[in-house]
Amino acid sequence: AMIDVVLFAGFLGAGKTTLLGRLLPVLAGSRRTALLVNDFGKLAIDAALLHRHDVPMRAIAGGSIFCVCKQADLLRQLTDIATEVRPELLLVEASGLAEPTDTAALLQSTFLREMYARPKVVTVVDAVNFPRLARGLRVLDRQVEVADVLVVAKADLADTAPVEKLLRDLNPAARIVLSDLNGLRGDIDWRSEGRVEADAPARLCATATPGFSTVNLAGVDADSIGFEDLNALLDEFKGVLLRGKGVLRGRHLELVNGTYIWTEDAPDDVGEGLFFALKGDAATVFSEKIHIGACAENR
Repeated sequence: AMIDVVLFAGFLGAGKTTLLGRLLPVLAGSRRTALLVNDFGKLAIDAALLHRHDVPMRAIAGGSIFCVCKQADLLRQLTDIATEVRPELLLVEASGLAEPTDTAALLQSTFLREMYARPKVVTVVDAVNFPRLARGLRVLDRQVEVADVLVVAKADLADTAPVEKLLRDLNPAARIVLSDLNGLRGDIDWRSEGRVEADAPARLCATATPGFSTVNLAGVDADSIGFEDLNALLDEFKGVLLRGKGVLRGRHLELVNGTYIWTEDAPDDVGEGLFFALKGDAATVFSEKIHIGACAENR
């Protein structure tokens, strides 16, 4: 039998990792399940968080799996999962900056198309922030348009009616399922349907997702700036900071649309470093100010 594939798409901070964390124990309890996690940043934070679950996992960091720059990594990881892990179900978490081209883009070789069924796309949208971001960011529209199922996360924090209308305008055929702190409010069929034909074209993006700029701070660079200076910078750039995450001196940063929190639950098996995604080209100034703050901290 072919391996069923479910691709989880959704913008930065929509709640993909949280949803997967809740689903993994259930899905892995009934079927042999594997996980492939894609982080746009160089630090595989999401993979480290999901690694707490006892599920075979592979990670691809430093770019989108829908970009040609990660084609070799994707081929290698999918081949390894099919031959070594041999799951019945593969869950793929795409980066929040990934602009899905088509589902065939995940299966780039004849071997993979014989092993894996056509991926089912489950796109997670944030009930709180989606109305503000929709129609202004092409990547959000594309993530919704390719979905078979649309999960409206944080449904207990906002009126979902306007969100559902926007989603139906973009993708009338997709099923909409609400989700909150208690989990999904409806059932989802996790089986894939059909297969990708051997000669089907697989379109990949030739460049990074337009409209965004990113900053990756390795452990040494991140550790050279103080918490107060960094928090002041996060407050200053609140209007253009879309996403931030990472680990600094053992503390875990989570930032979504300018709002951030530091917690003490940093994953044990990930190094120190920080990743930020900003609107437009704001990352250039943001990066410069971080390094200025780091120099001042070391004087």
